[in-house]
Amino acid sequence: RRSERLAMKSEPSDVYSRAIKQLETFQREEYLCPWWAKDGNVNTLAGALFATPKTPPYRRERWDTDDGGFVDIDFLESQEDFTRGMVVLMHGLESCSTAPLTIRQAKSFIEAGFDVAAVNFRGCSKDENGEQVRRAAHCPPPAARCNTAPDRGQLRSAPPRHPHPRSSPRARQIECATEVMYHLGFTQDLHWILRRLHADDPGRRLYLSGVSLGGNVATKCLGELGDGARALNVCGGAVGCVPINLVESAGIIDRPGF
Repeated sequence: RRSERLAMKSEPSDVYSRAIKQLETFQREEYLCPWWAKDGNVNTLAGALFATPKTPPYRRERWDTDDGGFVDIDFLESQEDFTRGMVVLMHGLESCSTAPLTIRQAKSFIEAGFDVAAVNFRGCSKDENGEQVRRAAHCPPPAARCNTAPDRGQLRSAPPRHPHPRSSPRARQIECATEVMYHLGFTQDLHWILRRLHADDPGRRLYLSGVSLGGNVATKCLGELGDGARALNVCGGAVGCVPINLVESAGIIDRPGF
């Protein structure tokens, strides 16, 4: 089945072709990694273990959704005496606002004069979405780093209560208040967040940023907004490692040792 999935090749659409042409207008810069970190896995682990500052002093707000769920958003203010606007930051698959990459991104943005709203997708922050409806789903393992609330830059340890779905033949049970979970194309919550942020401060510039799955959500949302982005004062976005070709990306994730 995996080989069949990888074999599913389709002709690039006009939209895809235009996007590639637009990407080619950016100036390319070669990444020079240390000689000891040329392996991608070593490079990733080194950054996560040795190049990540402590969790910043997030100010967490829990926003209840209309369908009975909630989204946790962690705010940071610009380190400058001014603000260039607010970056709505979205994490990748099975990540959160306190993951190493998200922390480094948030730190870079506030140092550059931006406020940050780091979004935790449903089921990715400390608490799951309530106890009303039980459903089987793949969700982040309850690691201490990603599933504990920030407390003055520190994290309280929380031992795992359930096995990670990859280590068990059955996905672990999580408690959800709704049947809605985040995924690669789930932009409903982001649209709602942007409308609410704009309503709170109509003059504030908003920007979208994300990596991997979060980058895909940001890109899809910008495409859906189109010219309507002006009405919300959404002024731009920056994404990285977006899984544009999902079929091929899924095949790579399925490889042994990924």
